[in-house]
Amino acid sequence: MLVSSLISAIRPLVGDENSTRYTDDRILDIINEAQRDLVKKTGMLVTKSEIALVAEQADYTLPSDLYSLSRVTVGGIRIPFSSTSLMDEKSDSWENVVGTSPEYIIYDQSNLDEIRVYPIPSTVTLVSEPPTTTLEGSMPYGAFMGYSSDTNTSGVINGTLQITYQRKPTDGTIGNSLDNDIDNIYKEVVVYYCASVLLLESHNDREVSRGTMYQGKYTEEINNLIVNKATNFSTSNNRNSTYRSGFNG
Repeated sequence: MLVSSLISAIRPLVGDENSTRYTDDRILDIINEAQRDLVKKTGMLVTKSEIALVAEQADYTLPSDLYSLSRVTVGGIRIPFSSTSLMDEKSDSWENVVGTSPEYIIYDQSNLDEIRVYPIPSTVTLVSEPPTTTLEGSMPYGAFMGYSSDTNTSGVINGTLQITYQRKPTDGTIGNSLDNDIDNIYKEVVVYYCASVLLLESHNDREVSRGTMYQGKYTEEINNLIVNKATNFSTSNNRNSTYRSGFNG
């Protein structure tokens, strides 16, 4: 979705065909704001990544493009989330507990750039065959992954956390495109957002009224996308998506 094409579509809606009211940079700022809002409200741009577990390391840095974290698994088995306050209710010394099977992922407002694994991974290695029993108090995926104590290991756990998260869209720049995974079919949705923001800044009652109209159109399109998400229309990368905007008739 070319930024230049979006700017050309926005200017007529805000009465700026001659490019005298708004600079390209001003419109670009709102375009990037629009795609962030689109992603946030529809749950688009879901991706996966892996984080290697390391012995005696509790905290792990999340990807820099992470917007929201939705799921963490080990060997395909989901690890539940918890928070610092909930863990404090369980024990005063939970931050020092060491174990061989992850039981919780601590992720909360205290640090949105990191997650903490509970218990702290001890010096273990991944065995080739899963054990027949789990350690007392461990989660089922302890057996699934086949972790076992091994005092002769190098100190690195041969396992990973698989994380599923919604990523931030890449900002567009003048002369280039918006995020490559935001399909061109969402062009009109972005245009609605931008037109509404610019017009609602006006001191002219007629323009404010038009801005309110475009704001309503944007909200309607977003709601349609959320409904369509149930059938994976809004999050699919398939170019043959059945989503149609209000501009398509």
